[in-house]
Amino acid sequence: MITGLEGGYVELKVNSMDGALVELVVVDEPPARVGYDGLPDLKDESQCLLPLFDLNTWSWKKTPDYSEPKEKVSRAVSKLGMSVRAEIVTLWFSESDPVEFIGGGPVRIGLSAGGELSCLVALRD
Repeated sequence: MITGLEGGYVELKVNSMDGALVELVVVDEPPARVGYDGLPDLKDESQCLLPLFDLNTWSWKKTPDYSEPKEKVSRAVSKLGMSVRAEIVTLWFSESDPVEFIGGGPVRIGLSAGGELSCLVALRD
């Protein structure tokens, strides 16, 4: 769950085994912010990559047979923003500018210089 410093609320579903982003839902639209006019280019168009979240920041319950997250919900506060254009939606997760994009098909994930999730850019249906 990410709550925006100036408004907005986003829920991310993350695979607890590998940290892969599975689903993203905008519950409350964040404040307007300038976004992209088109899908950003990928370094290698043949790759379709997903963002992986660092699971080491989670508290874990460990037993002799398995381990699982101690809590199923993680909360964060960040500077959320959103831009909705004719064909493109940009969802900002921080003020950091993306230096690289990963993704595939109609979605691009912007990563900052430090590897943080910066933004998501997607084609609208």
